[in-house]
Amino acid sequence: MRVLPGPLIPVAEHWYRQRHVSRQIQSELLRATADAPPILVYTMPKVGSNSVYESLSWAEVPGPVIKIHYLSAENLSGNEPFVPRGIPTPSHYYIGRGVRRVLTRQDVPFRWKIITLVREPVARQISQFFQGNRNPRPTTTWLNANCRIVPELALEALNRRFHDPRASNHEQWWFTKELERVFGVDVCAQPFDKAAGHATYHGDNWDLLLMTLEKLSDNWGVVASEFIGLSKPPELIPSNVRAALGTRAYDWVRNRIRLERGVLERLYAEPSVRNFYDEETIEGWIHYWSRPSDQPVA
Repeated sequence: MRVLPGPLIPVAEHWYRQRHVSRQIQSELLRATADAPPILVYTMPKVGSNSVYESLSWAEVPGPVIKIHYLSAENLSGNEPFVPRGIPTPSHYYIGRGVRRVLTRQDVPFRWKIITLVREPVARQISQFFQGNRNPRPTTTWLNANCRIVPELALEALNRRFHDPRASNHEQWWFTKELERVFGVDVCAQPFDKAAGHATYHGDNWDLLLMTLEKLSDNWGVVASEFIGLSKPPELIPSNVRAALGTRAYDWVRNRIRLERGVLERLYAEPSVRNFYDEETIEGWIHYWSRPSDQPVA
């Protein structure tokens, strides 16, 4: 038996997992039919995709249910930085590559059913910040010697990120670089029912449902059952996000972060916000994130 040198083990495991998971996903998708089409929970990170995925996984959905964050060729190559650091590559990269191979085929007998979500950007980016730091880079400055997040340093890092226009527009970036690039639809320029919090879009071989996370608990079951064609509305299963993120540091930072009105207006001026939320809702967020430091959390 050949034993690989230590530094090569993560690389070998990466290529093995990529090939195995990709083929497994392709095989599952190619068994789908017109009566049992695949459902892609295809979203940017930290918008409630776990809850939607778990809900559909437990429901009586005839076709496969797959959760992914990236499908574009450019972004699916973004897992390479994980490999040299010996950090396990997130599984959604491998899954996305398998989906992409089938997506480019013209002979599939079904229409793709796609569900995506959008969320208020400040809360979403705070969640992604903590989620991403479970696999820190060597240059990470907000961890202690035991690789635990130091809340005060994390708060400083997040403030710097929100003040940098290049680093704080991930929502618009995802809709442009992912959804529009892969499926050719600019949902930020399409009509959207802000009061209802959801809309559907259609292409040559796909149907897309977009929902706002803030209204998900109000209408998920009815909207999802109509979109997928289920006889029984699926129950929304809350995802224990706070436990995954590290409750103590996450809550401490989220309760203390304050942003100037100008920074918030820039964040909320993006089409990825304005097209899906009304002025009253946006103004409420501005008031919340710019509140005085001694004001209690609502």
